[in-house]
Amino acid sequence: MTRIVSIFATLFASLMLFGAATGYAQTPAGSYYVATPAVAPTKASLVINSSIWTLQNASFVSGKAPERDLVMCQQVAQRTGKLSAFSVAGAALDADALAKCNARAK
Repeated sequence: MTRIVSIFATLFASLMLFGAATGYAQTPAGSYYVATPAVAPTKASLVINSSIWTLQNASFVSGKAPERDLVMCQQVAQRTGKLSAFSVAGAALDADALAKCNARAK
């Protein structure tokens, strides 16, 4: 019985580590929003309203904010210029929503 529990515990731990590793590669830890500028950014961070955006792997990331998702995208585009991608909780904006976002780009 102890052996079976040990095997399941090891399998569970392996799956958790694998999930954490693949999740980090897709969405930076602690981020809710990920904004990828079309042109390489020159600043390492942004402050928009009450949100702090930090540069990680050529994308700005931030935690959840009270503003609507499209508004957050537009505010980042106003500061950084056109965005090539914007995701919310791991889900990318579709082409139409990204076009609306980029309409506010500087």
